Amino acid sequence: MRALSDIIEFIEQNPDKAQTVAVVLALTHGPKGVIQVVALGSVFQTPLVRDLTGLPLSNMLMHDTT
Repeated sequence: MRALSDIIEFIEQNPDKAQTVAVVLALTHGPKGVIQVVALGSVFQTPLVRDLTGLPLSNMLMHDTT
């Protein structure tokens, strides 16, 4: 649990590196992890999810390229 809180803290302090952290974490889980990050990134870009969470996309471990 400590490692997760450290990762979250790092992302909060370095929001420009959030996508890099997401990719590295996905790679540690192999192909399934990469597919999950890609799928979640697509879902998080929908207006519905943004409205439900109230968070900008950058706070969801992905980088908004739009």
